[in-house]
Amino acid sequence: MGSTTATARENLAADDARQAVFARVKLTPPLVLAISMWYIVASDGEIDRKEISLIRAVLGNNDDLLQFSADYMRVVSLPDFFRSRRSWLERQRQVMHSLQRV
Repeated sequence: MGSTTATARENLAADDARQAVFARVKLTPPLVLAISMWYIVASDGEIDRKEISLIRAVLGNNDDLLQFSADYMRVVSLPDFFRSRRSWLERQRQVMHSLQRV
């Protein structure tokens, strides 16, 4: 049982490290799209090959984007993802609003 506990702690520490890395990632529109698609297809608790093929088709077979976005989705909770995007979306809305005044 001790080794199982140690392994669980190591996994949690690794997840914490990944979350710290993902917190610093600049989320570009293509990356946000890819991550969002992963959250959508994972919402039923399963991701099947057809769903992966669909994401791959939308992303244009970009394996790096596919893998990074899947890893992000596994590590970052959906509420945390929403929180990170909310501030970005607010900034974009302010920029668009200021451009409309010109």
